[in-house]
Amino acid sequence: MKNLFDKLASLIFGKEIGTSDKRLALGGSLGNAVLQFGSMALVFLLNVLIARIGGEEAYGAYSQVFNWLFVLWIAGAFGTGLLLVKEVPRLQEEGNGQGLRRILGWSIRASVFTSLAICFVFWALVNLGTIPGWSDNASYFNLAIIGIPLAALIIPLQAYLQGLKKVVWAATAEKIAKPVGLAIGIFFFWLLGKHLEPESYILANIFALGFACVYSLVLVMIANKSLGGKGTIPKEKNDWLRRCLWFTASGLLYVLSTRADVLFIGYAMENTDVGYYNAALKFSDLALIPSLMVSQSVTPLFASYFSAGRQEELKALYKRSTRFIFGLTLPMILVFFLVGRWMLQLYGDGFADAYLPFMLLCIAKLCLAFVGPVGYLMMMCGEEKSMVMGIGIQLLVTLGFLIFLVPEHGMLGASVSALVGVSVFVVFIAIMMKRKTGVGAFPF
Repeated sequence: MKNLFDKLASLIFGKEIGTSDKRLALGGSLGNAVLQFGSMALVFLLNVLIARIGGEEAYGAYSQVFNWLFVLWIAGAFGTGLLLVKEVPRLQEEGNGQGLRRILGWSIRASVFTSLAICFVFWALVNLGTIPGWSDNASYFNLAIIGIPLAALIIPLQAYLQGLKKVVWAATAEKIAKPVGLAIGIFFFWLLGKHLEPESYILANIFALGFACVYSLVLVMIANKSLGGKGTIPKEKNDWLRRCLWFTASGLLYVLSTRADVLFIGYAMENTDVGYYNAALKFSDLALIPSLMVSQSVTPLFASYFSAGRQEELKALYKRSTRFIFGLTLPMILVFFLVGRWMLQLYGDGFADAYLPFMLLCIAKLCLAFVGPVGYLMMMCGEEKSMVMGIGIQLLVTLGFLIFLVPEHGMLGASVSALVGVSVFVVFIAIMMKRKTGVGAFPF
């Protein structure tokens, strides 16, 4: 069995990569695949349950609230996730247990402080301002706002585990603990007879975030028991703040660029339309599963290879990973084309209106698969500025098209805008990655 696994790892990742690294990459990818698909099934059932039992309006309000909160808790994490994924593998290889604990503690404090500050500012904007999509949903946002620091704290905890090469452990918080927590919350409110109220699903999700946060803390405590107490404070400590500012800008711009379409619909259209488009976006995001399952496994290797100057292995790993991702994504997209309308109608008959936008969103995900884990590689190679520039261009292009297309064409205009923005990003970042790192972005 071990020989068969090694042969499969060599087939996917090539002979240029060391055997132990190939085992880590493939083992982590397969473990992530099991978690991703298991989580996908559970999250899908929970979303269908919310849409079917709560109704289109409840699902739309729920989607509107958590689409915005997703942006805010990414900002609240203050880029600490990428900082940890980049620095933890190096500190672990040095046997610097004190350094590992120091960077984790610093990241947790930064996440908590930043997310609480964001909570205060956001609460003031929602309750004192007159922003469409926010002020008219103020009661829902006021319930959900506590989810920002909870979710922001999960990010560095997961990244720390990922940096320690406990990739599957890290994924279980998001892929198992959170959906299970949501299921428990929904069941609790169903027992109370509160299943028709949007507030019930919002509070159920807050419970899920708290459940996942506690679960992540326990895993980190277990992982830290195996670390030695020796080591020194990292020399780069004073540089952490600067890096996190760039990581935050990159992460926030990325989230805004990939969610600008559904957020703009929430601003310009009704909650029901948000629900329809959100369902299409959620289904299209399934096409990102191959990228996520591979990227989370190989990112620590990117950091290790780059810091050690192992350029040829870095190039080989990236090309093989991208080929693997694209080879898995393409058949998924073809299946979605065939059964997409039926998939959307599982939420309710009205959701079939989002079929064409769903197709265009899937094509956008295929474009991303064609350049593989480009963002992770650029970050691990210290090219945060190039990523920020590329994502910023994508966001500007997407917003420009949204402003002109959504008022006239609604959901279809939003999906076209998203596709154009992604296409511009793919071309730009492929050129920049080749210039800055010498690594080719495409699988062939």
